[in-house]
Amino acid sequence: MGRHGLRHHGAEDHGTNRHGREQHNGSRNRKGYRLLVEKPGTHLLFIGSRSCTRHKGTMKMELQQEGKLTFLILDDVDWITGSYLNEIEEAVRLVVSEIHPEKLILFGGCQIELLSTDYATLTKNLSEELKTNIYFHKGCHFVGYDPYATE
Repeated sequence: MGRHGLRHHGAEDHGTNRHGREQHNGSRNRKGYRLLVEKPGTHLLFIGSRSCTRHKGTMKMELQQEGKLTFLILDDVDWITGSYLNEIEEAVRLVVSEIHPEKLILFGGCQIELLSTDYATLTKNLSEELKTNIYFHKGCHFVGYDPYATE
């Protein structure tokens, strides 16, 4: 993935925090992105700039720690030159080869909403190539997060 960050993390027990409380206490009751990974075998790939990872950051971090979310961090040059498409394709191939999800859902920050990218064709082609169900989720904080947005 070159200079970019593709980050995923296996599920593990993080125990208690310094106050003796279970880490991430309470936030597991919030659904948000969790609705997208309720079905076993589903994995998320977040696509965005580093600053985009802060939106709903705690939930994203929890999902990453549980092994349900991978981040693809792109920089300005990727968005401006269009190389983000190649980076997305490479990241999807890597996630599918390493994690073997039954269903992979791509989603991202505001760049995803602002650029006129044909994600339907991109996910269709990758689904056929990798023999995996790959979808693009259109629920973005920029336009108002909608867990029921179309894929």
